[in-house]
Amino acid sequence: MEAKKVEKEKTELYKWMDRVPAGDVKSVKEEILRVCIVEDHIFRNWKSGATRVSPLEKKTINQVSQSYNGTNVFKLDDDDNTTET
Repeated sequence: MEAKKVEKEKTELYKWMDRVPAGDVKSVKEEILRVCIVEDHIFRNWKSGATRVSPLEKKTINQVSQSYNGTNVFKLDDDDNTTET
């Protein structure tokens, strides 16, 4: 079950980053690194699905995506927990 959840998170972040125009990828990634206070290798691990994205970082990444293009990367319920689908 946990592997399925990590795979879903990988898919969500990977797909969203894949839709960011090539000219904006670097600035969006740098903004996520800045606001989440993480290093590049941690972001790459999140994107590849090697490690789980914590609920706090999910909320922060959603805030970055909202300010960038008005969408959410992760689906969160009212308590800011990820929803199971």
